[in-house]
Amino acid sequence: MAARPAGDFSGLSRTYQEHRPDYPPEILDAGVAFLAAGGVACDATLLAVDVGAGTGISTRAWRRALGPDCRVIGVEPGDDMRREAAAATPDDLRIEYRPGSAEALPIGDGEAGLITAAQAAHWFDRPRFYAEAERVLGRAGVVAIMANNRDWTASRFLERYEALLEAHSAGYHRDYRRIDFAGELALLPWIETTAIHRHLWTRRLTRDALTGLLLSSSLAQRAIAALGEDQFRVATDRLIAEAVDTDGLIEFPYVAEIHLARRRR
Repeated sequence: MAARPAGDFSGLSRTYQEHRPDYPPEILDAGVAFLAAGGVACDATLLAVDVGAGTGISTRAWRRALGPDCRVIGVEPGDDMRREAAAATPDDLRIEYRPGSAEALPIGDGEAGLITAAQAAHWFDRPRFYAEAERVLGRAGVVAIMANNRDWTASRFLERYEALLEAHSAGYHRDYRRIDFAGELALLPWIETTAIHRHLWTRRLTRDALTGLLLSSSLAQRAIAALGEDQFRVATDRLIAEAVDTDGLIEFPYVAEIHLARRRR
């Protein structure tokens, strides 16, 4: 089996939608408060653009946090992910999904008040993305980059799973998403101020749900290409069996974070 490029989720859209977690409201609320502090209202004048929208998990989360009045657009380059996003999004949420990339946003100059990216910005050509954000954001517009990061420091299971990926997913290191996005943005001359908020939370998953979550990762798919699916499942099943609690569930801790930056007014 050929190794899947990191960040390639083709063929994984249904598994991704079924097993990836939502985002804790605490970090979304921090984003809304940051918008308001800059004088940007969550009303019909606001356009929020979710970049690398995937199956729309983050896009729908932003709709819930921002309320019903603003426009929300999800931009996603993958056809199957975009189709899954549309299928998983109720019509009454009024979310539009467009083809496009972080480096070439299908949005007009100065049109957006909020540019978001969730679980995606580490894959971007970030200098080009930041240039696009400058182009499409209006005055006091906000960039919000968020993620649910696995907290291997709080879980023996995750510590051992990260070691498994590092051994068999070529080029992988568990710190690959630990990027100081707010620090990068703060260096841009068009940014006025930045902030970071973090929130610790935990899911308790069944064996099947955890297996589905692991298989939704493009990096896990690279390990599968190296080991073979049977051997990968044997290795992960062993780790899962050791982590199951008396209720038959496995704790899966996260550090959710949001990096925020405001354009100069």
